[in-house]
Amino acid sequence: GRSGQRRGVSREEVARIRGIDPQQAPEELRCAIDGKLLGTPVRSPHGHMFEKATLELWLERCGSVCPVTNLALRMEDCVRDKSVERQVVEWVRAEKAQHKERAQARRLQKAQGAQQVDAGDLC
Repeated sequence: GRSGQRRGVSREEVARIRGIDPQQAPEELRCAIDGKLLGTPVRSPHGHMFEKATLELWLERCGSVCPVTNLALRMEDCVRDKSVERQVVEWVRAEKAQHKERAQARRLQKAQGAQQVDAGDLC
């Protein structure tokens, strides 16, 4: 692997992570075309954020126009946004951690409930 470098997370990887709902991601971490969580974010010169593959498909099918502003847009005009990519990874990690905490709390509650039933059986 690449030592010391953080890797982005693809949309497919996020879809396989239990407990994470990509639709709950903050708007700034979602594609302006399809509203899905960004995997490879690119920023247009107009400031809009797109998933790279989604924008490539849009430009191929709809011509060289921005889907948000209708202004001229080419893929070469857009830049990959590493900062947003890191924010997506951090959001995914936080969501995973919260899911894990909720699951542990449920298991603990279940175990405590079972102990109370067992104690009642003794009397």
